[in-house]
Amino acid sequence: MYPYEEKIWRQVKSPLFWFLTVFSLIPFVAIQLVHFIFFEFLMIDKTDEYQVIAFIVRFKRFFFLSFGVVKGIISYVQYYICVNFQKEEDGLIHSCNVRGSPGFSTYFWLELGSFVIQFILVWIAFWYLQYAKPKG
Repeated sequence: MYPYEEKIWRQVKSPLFWFLTVFSLIPFVAIQLVHFIFFEFLMIDKTDEYQVIAFIVRFKRFFFLSFGVVKGIISYVQYYICVNFQKEEDGLIHSCNVRGSPGFSTYFWLELGSFVIQFILVWIAFWYLQYAKPKG
């Protein structure tokens, strides 16, 4: 999606490429938000139409992967562990009563705030799009 001189096969060989890709897929406690604000949004030229559109598409793609696919897999594993690993000595049917239900987080308000800020960030990028001009 970028007009790099390096093709994707050369990028795949770079450890920095893998670090930033994996870092942006972590769906916990605003890690993805920090990545997209500091490593992506602040570094693009907001007057270039291509870079703004590429940022929006990349952001939504990683948002789907991290909060859709990765978070779904993590929630499924938490549910499976919660329901299937019983504590015989406590007499509980499952351990969800003690540890909380899957998807529950002690950082709920921080995660909710980062979720809202991510949507605001995309709308800010859409706002910049009206002032962007094609430079290519």
